[in-house]
Amino acid sequence: MAFGAFAQPEIFQYHKIEDIAKKETRASQFFQKLDSLKKTRQPHDSNVDIYFDRDVDFGYRHERISVTLNSWRYQVDLLTKNDSIYSTSVRFDDDLYNNFYSKRKFAKVDTLNSLRYLSLRNAFYGSNKSLADLHAELNIAEEYASRCGDGSPMTHRWKKLQTQAKDNSQKKFLHMLQSFCCEEQEYGLAGFKLIEKSGKKVPRKIDEIIKHIESRKSDLVICAGCLILVERQLKK
Repeated sequence: MAFGAFAQPEIFQYHKIEDIAKKETRASQFFQKLDSLKKTRQPHDSNVDIYFDRDVDFGYRHERISVTLNSWRYQVDLLTKNDSIYSTSVRFDDDLYNNFYSKRKFAKVDTLNSLRYLSLRNAFYGSNKSLADLHAELNIAEEYASRCGDGSPMTHRWKKLQTQAKDNSQKKFLHMLQSFCCEEQEYGLAGFKLIEKSGKKVPRKIDEIIKHIESRKSDLVICAGCLILVERQLKK
């Protein structure tokens, strides 16, 4: 396979991951094959980790695998149920890469089973999400933070959230709750909590969604001082 002037090792490695993604239908086997690929690379700067494996409603899970091969980083996102893969996304994952690299992404979907999930989820959340929304929002590299950095100043996102709560922007917060991204859902949940704290009422259906998200206890990527960690890492 030739890529002209861009025939770099990191691109070949990306296509190795892509080839696995095209063929594999089981999450556990996917991880094992990535781990086998890692063992063919430089051991000191190659790694494969399950970054998180979290509940995203109705028995479905969002698994993110962080892959480093010879110091080049890649991101794999899977929608799974009982180890079966219903949606797969692979992308070059490094903000320092130029536009050529950032456009390197692959997606595969089991349409029937993904649509079943969408139907259940849209009915519960009162949303109208599509398969395109599913792929886009599962891939979001978001973190949840109210304060972050030296001196723990309030984040820009949290300041905006407070302003929206004062304006009683319930539609905006509901849109956040409807996201496939658990961190975005957490911002929506926090927004409604601020509204309730001010004495305003939250509709019963939205309160039901909030209680569901709270009881689900899905892992979140959060800011912990100057570190970005998955919530379970802080509980150890």
